[in-house]
Amino acid sequence: MRPEVELGYDQADPRLVVQGAPTAWTTVGAVLAVLLLGLPAAAAGLGLIGVALAAPFVSL
Repeated sequence: MRPEVELGYDQADPRLVVQGAPTAWTTVGAVLAVLLLGLPAAAAGLGLIGVALAAPFVSL
């Protein structure tokens, strides 16, 4: 017996069928990926920009 597969289709063109249409859990996973990976990367980038801007004014 084959497993069930979720299908989605474009209402404007019902001949176009997409296998594995996004579910609520797919959306939650995408949001978590952005929050857990994107925000730290953005913070690191902003920190590096701050360091680059402050470097000429700091003497060692």
